[in-house]
Amino acid sequence: MAFTPAAQRTVTNNTTWVEILTSPSGGSRVTKTITVYNKDTASATPEITHVVSGVRRTIIKLALATNETLVVDDPIVCAVGDSLEISLGGAVSTTQLDVTVHYAEITA
Repeated sequence: MAFTPAAQRTVTNNTTWVEILTSPSGGSRVTKTITVYNKDTASATPEITHVVSGVRRTIIKLALATNETLVVDDPIVCAVGDSLEISLGGAVSTTQLDVTVHYAEITA
């Protein structure tokens, strides 16, 4: 079994769902950390979801003040067809939130 570390970076898009961890083509992906940094001039409420077989399950939804960082360090396993997504409760004032997912690609 091989564990290959990797990272995926993106930004939010207001109330549109953005994929922050894509589905693996084989094997699985296990998150190490998910960080969301609010560099906007106003508070924002990101919601992170785990999408399994088309069903969205909320992992966390939390208000972040300006310059605050949300860190999710519980491992989340994404199998083929699964993904992680983020959306905001509303539009940002000036700047979208930065999102980084550190994970391991697990293959046989």
